[in-house]
Amino acid sequence: MATKYTPEEIEHHLKYEVEMLNGSYALIDTIDSLLTAANAGGLEKQVSVNALKEDFCVHARALIEFFTDDRDNSASDFAGNYNIPPLQKNVIRKLNNQISHLMDCRTRDNAKKILDTDRAKIMRWLRTELTAFKASLTAPYDSIQIPDVLAIPQTIATAGLASATNAIIAVSVIIPPQN
Repeated sequence: MATKYTPEEIEHHLKYEVEMLNGSYALIDTIDSLLTAANAGGLEKQVSVNALKEDFCVHARALIEFFTDDRDNSASDFAGNYNIPPLQKNVIRKLNNQISHLMDCRTRDNAKKILDTDRAKIMRWLRTELTAFKASLTAPYDSIQIPDVLAIPQTIATAGLASATNAIIAVSVIIPPQN
């Protein structure tokens, strides 16, 4: 059995995963809109947006595994009994297949990939689960500070954002950087 994380360690790791999830979620449509407005080339746009989508999937998957897996340093190691709301298996399958292109079940059909509605569903599930988890923390973990999974709209207004730098600054107002 691995050594259980200290309160400082689990706080650090959960904070990182939640902040990365929130940031990638917020930036997906913003960067897509900015690159479209800038007439970015197809490959440039595809690489940028796909990188953010895959980043979202990686951090969502890490958090989902933390809450649902019975392994060392999972949610049950730090919190008392709490009910885990079900997440549809097809969403988890799509999430896993979105990350790895060389899997047997990888699809080329965009409709079968992680869509805006799937990301929103994952965000709602993680927001609910994190709230329940934080309410169930036991000593010495009950004083750790973990940011909430944000309810960021899929479309962030980009009016007046002339550059990607300005968009990132605007998103930083929504998700303040941590020192």
